[in-house]
Amino acid sequence: MTTFFTKLTADEAKAVKAFDKDLAAIQKTTSVYDRQLRRDIQEELRKTASDISDVKRAILAAVELGKSLSCEKHSEAEASAITGTLWGIRDSITKGPLAELLKPIFRRAKGAAEKQAAEMEEEERREAKALRFPYARSAKVNHLQQCVKNLDRLGGDPAPSTPFGDLLPWLEKRGVES
Repeated sequence: MTTFFTKLTADEAKAVKAFDKDLAAIQKTTSVYDRQLRRDIQEELRKTASDISDVKRAILAAVELGKSLSCEKHSEAEASAITGTLWGIRDSITKGPLAELLKPIFRRAKGAAEKQAAEMEEEERREAKALRFPYARSAKVNHLQQCVKNLDRLGGDPAPSTPFGDLLPWLEKRGVES
């Protein structure tokens, strides 16, 4: 179960959904130029071309395979150029406006997490003192302190950790309720 430290405002949630849509579009477009997809198609054409049980179909597959192989270098260069440009757009979004939206959200969550961790640690100290046991941090306090560290890092620069899509579930895993 996820512990939530803060909740997105209506405007923040709307902006996150818009960024999510943009990042998903970039990811979808990038996947069209996936090299593995082209290789898989070529492999299917090879199989069909080698199946002489239907010679007409094998001939058509051989022609299409030949076309595909003859423009392989061009296709690779084109795919690299397109995906490189798309990644540039994604970087501009994640390092620019998306990062500026997420930084204050993570800082707000960090403050709430610090408060929860301090309160829980103080409560555990009182209980240990009342029972005359030496105090040792619980796993829950350690978890909250780790969340504070992660939120501090994300509040400084969320761009390297930003996913390619599904921003709301990603935020929820980090204690930000949508």
